[in-house]
Amino acid sequence: MAFLFLFVAFPLSGVLIKEKIRDMESDWVFRLVQGLSLSLIALAMIGPVLFQQFRSAPVANLPDCPSGQDAFVATITTDSFIDLVPNQNDTCGMVPSVCLSDFETNSVDKLTDDFYQELVKQANSRDTVTRIFLYNDFYNQEHHYLVGEAEQLQPVSKDGVILGCAIEIKTQHQSIYKVESIFPP
Repeated sequence: MAFLFLFVAFPLSGVLIKEKIRDMESDWVFRLVQGLSLSLIALAMIGPVLFQQFRSAPVANLPDCPSGQDAFVATITTDSFIDLVPNQNDTCGMVPSVCLSDFETNSVDKLTDDFYQELVKQANSRDTVTRIFLYNDFYNQEHHYLVGEAEQLQPVSKDGVILGCAIEIKTQHQSIYKVESIFPP
């Protein structure tokens, strides 16, 4: 991390310290490094904002869902989720595959956090691996959690977009969407 301060310190050193003797050869090198440093600083500050503005949202038509279910379009990226693996399985223990028993016993807020309690309830209601991930709803510009079977929540297109229907489960501060069906984009 300290390396990043070099980009700020080096160009400022030429402004703050006036050297009386400088040959032409080192002067152009100094100006080049100074210009590159200032460019990298500007890119580090402006780049993320530009990236966010020009990033395109996935294009997909929302599916028609039965009454009481909400349509969603989500992008699943590799390892952007956790899998709650039933206790009888030996393949858990390392993220993203978390043992359900570890998930249940290691929470500090399990008695007061209704969101956590609902996640445990959803995982316990299945005999299969439960996948949980946070996604950005591109249509409403809100963040929600999707919960479903790991086999359900697999990317079905090369850009990782999935769409489907889910039932909203409201907790005190968040919404969890329990996936009912997945459709091809």
